[in-house]
Amino acid sequence: MIQFTSNLYKTLLIVLISFLCALNLYQLIFVQNIISIIPLLLQIPILFFLYKKQKHLILFIKIWAILLLISGITGWLAILSGKLVTNLGGSVDPAESGIFNLLDKTIALMAGLYFLMFLKDSIEVKKAEPELIENNN
Repeated sequence: MIQFTSNLYKTLLIVLISFLCALNLYQLIFVQNIISIIPLLLQIPILFFLYKKQKHLILFIKIWAILLLISGITGWLAILSGKLVTNLGGSVDPAESGIFNLLDKTIALMAGLYFLMFLKDSIEVKKAEPELIENNN
């Protein structure tokens, strides 16, 4: 069983995961983007473990935050390499180096850092009390 020591961390986690889950479900159902299943495989268990307050939540947050970090870093590298190619006389799709892509990768990088850095300070693992276990059965 887990307990949050930071309400800000819990609130940001619920809001961001819920928003991303809804966005990916929209992409899957209406745009028929099959790849949106991949983030849903992490987001739905995070919401489930949040609801159930199970300790597996910590592992899933770590994996999700690391993937956000990787996404942000590789996105920034792609943007910077696109700028370099443009400066050397090549051509790059303008959407790749646009402000929305830049903002998306920056938010992914910052969110990944935040959720990874403050994970240990924001969630405590508590041993379940025997009467609580019996009442849940």
